[in-house]
Amino acid sequence: MAAARIAGDIFAGGGVSREAPVALRGSVFARVLETGGIDSSLSHEQHLETYLEHLFLPTHRDGGEIVVVAARDDLTTWRAARETCGFSICIVACPRQVVVDAIQARFRDRLAQDAQFALDRARPAMSARRVLTQTQRWIIVALLAVITSVGVASPQQVQPAAYVALAALYAATVGLRYLLFAAGWSLPKPPRQRARLRVAACEAPTYSVLVPLFHEANMMGEITRALRRLDYPNLDIKLIFEECDTETISAARALELDERFEILVVPPSSIRTKPRACNYALPFVRGEYVVIFDAEDRPEPDQLIKAVAAFRARPDFACFQARLAYYNAESGGILANGLMAQTPLRRIFRYEPGMAGK
Repeated sequence: MAAARIAGDIFAGGGVSREAPVALRGSVFARVLETGGIDSSLSHEQHLETYLEHLFLPTHRDGGEIVVVAARDDLTTWRAARETCGFSICIVACPRQVVVDAIQARFRDRLAQDAQFALDRARPAMSARRVLTQTQRWIIVALLAVITSVGVASPQQVQPAAYVALAALYAATVGLRYLLFAAGWSLPKPPRQRARLRVAACEAPTYSVLVPLFHEANMMGEITRALRRLDYPNLDIKLIFEECDTETISAARALELDERFEILVVPPSSIRTKPRACNYALPFVRGEYVVIFDAEDRPEPDQLIKAVAAFRARPDFACFQARLAYYNAESGGILANGLMAQTPLRRIFRYEPGMAGK
């Protein structure tokens, strides 16, 4: 029995068998790549976190054994698989992307629902699903009632009152920006980490990179080259696509990406936004730190090393915003005006590890 052979190898040598027969591996790959080939009765939603943590999934039965595809063939994976699938298992080592595709196919609906509603279920106050609180609704109703009353009692006063209200709203917005400006200026500035921090591979925390993409097949070569130039030893890169964007997905798969890259495909929904795409990717994230890049970003090779140094220098900080260095800043007046609006705030409020170059 294969299960007995694997168990014997584990207890004798400390690890599972490294290779399954070529014919078995080929049949497993075929089953995984075809959604209908995964036996959903062998895997359960309550174990989804375990499947994602150890990157394995039971796919089908082969005789009396449960075949488990796994990206890692170590003792920890074998123990986790035995706890969720039972003792009679046959672990087949597969490329990481094959296992990720299998998990996405099996738990497609659950992952899509969590991407859209998990935050609202866990922390409703932090979710944008409810735009207005009950108190805010009552305030708006009261204001509308006052405006309606004024309009009925004195129609000629409606227009001047509207001008005053809009001016007050604009003044409040400007005042808030000045208050934030003053608050940011008064905060102690964190030390700038200009020196290049060399991090040994054995001690560098894994850094996850999320790249949501939509209809950007022409950008795939450039963004992947920029990501490959990142000078960081432990990278976990997630390329995130919408299911309907078959052109960009095909362009990504044609690149033959290395093991640092994973392709995630977001199922369709009533909303299609970048935050939802990133939410979908979060369960697959393995890193201690997470960064989000757009397709047009060209991060400096040492940006993530600087970011780790910044987090270590300021452990009380949860997030840093890099300054955007536009490489086409002279292409038009609209972009120049946007830079004038963004740059002062970015330089005052946020620490800047450095981000983009030409």
